[in-house]
Amino acid sequence: MRKFLSAAVAAAMAASVGLVCFSGCENAPQSFDECVDVWSVPNTEKVMQDYEYADDFKQEAALSFEMAKGEYENAQIIMTAKADVDSIDAKVSDLKSGENVISKDNMEILFQKYVNIDKMSNPLANFPTGMYPDAIVPLDAIQEAGEDEIEAGENQGLYFTLKTPAGDCAAGEYTGTLTLTVNGFESSFPISVTVWDFVIPQETHAQTMFNVFRDNLIGGELDN
Repeated sequence: MRKFLSAAVAAAMAASVGLVCFSGCENAPQSFDECVDVWSVPNTEKVMQDYEYADDFKQEAALSFEMAKGEYENAQIIMTAKADVDSIDAKVSDLKSGENVISKDNMEILFQKYVNIDKMSNPLANFPTGMYPDAIVPLDAIQEAGEDEIEAGENQGLYFTLKTPAGDCAAGEYTGTLTLTVNGFESSFPISVTVWDFVIPQETHAQTMFNVFRDNLIGGELDN
């Protein structure tokens, strides 16, 4: 048997739902800057998801690459959520240097996933425990899984991998634009690429060992 609500009860329920929606919408972010704070660090930094970083640690939000022809290089952007974020998107433009163009198709956009480290294997390292970035997953796969979210107060990294063509890429200074969209709000950030005038060999004929120590990798920040 069907059950029907009286007109009075239905009206009261509708008013109640409207009141809840109104109060929730009233506190919702109304702009991109109210959703997230965006900043950068070198691609060697592991920015923890659950750690609050000092302002002097953060760099201006931008993607910067320096690389040879035929080389892969990386950069990262960090978003710190000021409110809950339930959708994230990122698009890059073509990179241009006068009439020369590096296609946006040469840039891969990856979403950092985090793993909880609750005990350090080397107690002398003096690193904090917590949520460290580990896997990097294509952003479109994250969106398809509905995992493009950030809880308020947490950090979320996006990792960008650029490949310069080995053959038809002119040396020079290239620029472009990164457009981030969170909760439907957009903001744009600069991309700069320096392409050096030599080509990385595309074939490797010798075995290689990189004996890189922690102090050189972490302390050097690309300058050691």
